[in-house]
Amino acid sequence: MISAIQPCLWFDHQAEEAARFYTSVFPDSRIGAISRYGPDMFLPAGTVLTVSFTLGGQPWMALNGAQAMAFNPAVSFVITCQTQDEVDRYWNALAADPAQGQCGWLTDRFGVSWQVVPQQLMERIHGPDSPGKQRMVAALMAMKKLDIAALDSAFSANPELEERSMSATTMCSVVHFEMPYKDRARAARFYSEAFGWKTEMLGPEMGEYLLVTTALPGARPHMPPHAALGSINGGLFPYKPDWPMQHPSVVIGVDDIASAMARIRQHGGELLGEPMDIPGVGRYVSFVDTEGNRNSIIQPLMA
Repeated sequence: MISAIQPCLWFDHQAEEAARFYTSVFPDSRIGAISRYGPDMFLPAGTVLTVSFTLGGQPWMALNGAQAMAFNPAVSFVITCQTQDEVDRYWNALAADPAQGQCGWLTDRFGVSWQVVPQQLMERIHGPDSPGKQRMVAALMAMKKLDIAALDSAFSANPELEERSMSATTMCSVVHFEMPYKDRARAARFYSEAFGWKTEMLGPEMGEYLLVTTALPGARPHMPPHAALGSINGGLFPYKPDWPMQHPSVVIGVDDIASAMARIRQHGGELLGEPMDIPGVGRYVSFVDTEGNRNSIIQPLMA
């Protein structure tokens, strides 16, 4: 019986190679019928035209279309996994470069995008909103291959606080920030060298985005007392036309504000005045980065 809907992957000349590769990766998979070009067609007679194959019981087709049609991440295929061993196996088998990828997405050697996703993650993503869900998403944003144990830890952290929060209006924590750059390499170099952030330059298909990771999954970064793991707390200040750069900014927690100030100067940033003491919070000073963004650093008073 022919499936009503089945994926068809368009290749230049790699249809059979790709089909045999994919059927070697997934269980319950096999090669089916192979059709070939005849005389006076787009490719020489005898060249593979289509390959029917099955992956995990699902019918697929690969086509040699005689001209290159690039794949991109706008279409991806989701692999649902039950264990970390499964996640590791599919990631390592499919990824063209296992060290690349983001948030469980990878690109294989043919340019096809896949998502390697634990079943429990999908259940929680589609479940009710909660502080645990927000923490889990924050941890996921910093990952390449997904780590089930780290996601579980982020989701389950401080259940007493979560139960208390869910009894009232749910707090939706900030888990991501963005700011503009003018020179991507320069911006990456500044934040890597001044603050140790990990950076990754994404390609044109992702808008030339500069992805930054400021803490390892599950790590507790420098933050004021009682701030929730995985959250970014903040505040709003009154708009004053005579103040410079009235726009959102990022506050970065540091161990030693004097050392951080020295690194900012060393790597091309400009400090805006001297540190000030914020009662009950810590020592704080603003700076301008190499791209003209106004941000700040704080040495928190830890509990």
